[in-house]
Amino acid sequence: MKFAVVSLLSLTLTACGLTGGKKLSDVYSADQTQEVFEDAYFHIQQRFVEPVTADALALAGLAKLSAVDGQLSVVPRGNSVVLLNNSIVFETYARPPARDSEAWASLTADIVDQSRLLSSVAAKAKPDEIYDALMGGVISKLDRYSRYENPRIASLQRATRNGFGGIGATIQTEDGQTAIINVLPGMPAALAGLERNDKITHIDGVSIAGLSPLAVILRLRGKAGSPVELDIVRAKPPLRLKRVIIRTHITVPTVVGQIENGIAIVEVRGFAKTTADDLEREVERLERDNGVQLSGLVLDLRDNPGGLFDQALRIADLFLDGGLIVKTKGRNPASTNSFSADSYEIAQNVPMAIVLNGRSASASEVVAAALQGRGRAIVVGTTTFGKGSIQSIKDMPNNGDLVITWSRIYAPTGYLLEGLGIMPNVCTTGSGRGDPVDDLTLGQQRIRKQFGDWNRYDSLDSKLAKTLRSICPTGIERPGSDITLASQILRSPATYQLALSPALRTIAVRQVPARGADHS
Repeated sequence: MKFAVVSLLSLTLTACGLTGGKKLSDVYSADQTQEVFEDAYFHIQQRFVEPVTADALALAGLAKLSAVDGQLSVVPRGNSVVLLNNSIVFETYARPPARDSEAWASLTADIVDQSRLLSSVAAKAKPDEIYDALMGGVISKLDRYSRYENPRIASLQRATRNGFGGIGATIQTEDGQTAIINVLPGMPAALAGLERNDKITHIDGVSIAGLSPLAVILRLRGKAGSPVELDIVRAKPPLRLKRVIIRTHITVPTVVGQIENGIAIVEVRGFAKTTADDLEREVERLERDNGVQLSGLVLDLRDNPGGLFDQALRIADLFLDGGLIVKTKGRNPASTNSFSADSYEIAQNVPMAIVLNGRSASASEVVAAALQGRGRAIVVGTTTFGKGSIQSIKDMPNNGDLVITWSRIYAPTGYLLEGLGIMPNVCTTGSGRGDPVDDLTLGQQRIRKQFGDWNRYDSLDSKLAKTLRSICPTGIERPGSDITLASQILRSPATYQLALSPALRTIAVRQVPARGADHS
């Protein structure tokens, strides 16, 4: 069974414009090849968090030419670079200076051109197939969070961040048939009367039988304000419907909240373009619905993989009345920054807990580190994933994206998030661990020492990180008992203060070492 979330995926139709009767992405261009790789080599050299040179990137990329045609290979030999066909030298090139991005991009394009003349397989390969292969080699010289996204994948990611033109429904494909499994309230699909379990048979008069989820989405998506015609079959009561739906700008809901006995429980599922605004509105709505001041606020960030860094900063800012949120440090001077909160704060004086698990990462960890480190919230659950880095996104000449790690993130208490993650105030995993509340009472000295050790982690050290993370083993489950425990602690001022105190007493006063001026 395959699933496709129509409200999560997008496509950039302009990337498929026609040129001479062929899709632009199918037409090879030597000039574009040079532009793509010059952008990549230059951007990585300037912005990647660790030093790397154009020659290392280009040679790693060209080594992957064999993925296009196994008979082709490219190897460095002293001051030369050699193109081989079936292990026989076909062409020898002068090796450019190590940091000359333009020269290495020109060489890359020349070798690709020669390969297309030499190999019928390479000649038939689409440009994106060549770029995917070579960029895979380039990215292999970077960290695990850096990546190249071809135009199709890049468009899907942009949609997740920014929204897109769509109908507001979730589809499922099985055995060649496409069914609607969810309709977003108030969106065009709902306004047109579409329902869960309706089957879509035709889009704009063309049958979609047998198409993949992505192929269906390619037909459902389009510019906001444009029409799409759907043929629908409904089982109960048996109906055949034809609907013309006007697409609208869709952003995926990332914030869902409810009140339970005076405590607001708000789940944040991602960090998209409007998440901070949505969270602020949701908290205000829950406060109104409660009628009196909330007894507590639980922010559920379990399974939240992150998203836009600026949204994490804005969410942390919502719950702080000033002071440091986090710091970042990278190799490029512009990547070293301090981020501070303003005086505006929501849910003032409301005790707060953040619930995390091993799938809470990136922007989720930024929010948790800031609010825990500043004493604004306790953290309940398990040690988090440990992705404490920021990626910059470079639009490429072929409409793809180059995503590279540009800086690493430090908590306001001074520790490096990358590879370590967040240690909960109240841990709910680990063999032999007793009642978490009893552990708070009996283990204050031990917990205080653990936070002190955690806060001293200020550089990458995988062995030390592994030892520290074993204090509260990571877990991927999302038990309801963690929400219940968080709510229980929030209802008890004494227990809440007890949970806060070990972290508060070990707040580091030292600053993150910087390679250049901080920018706030």
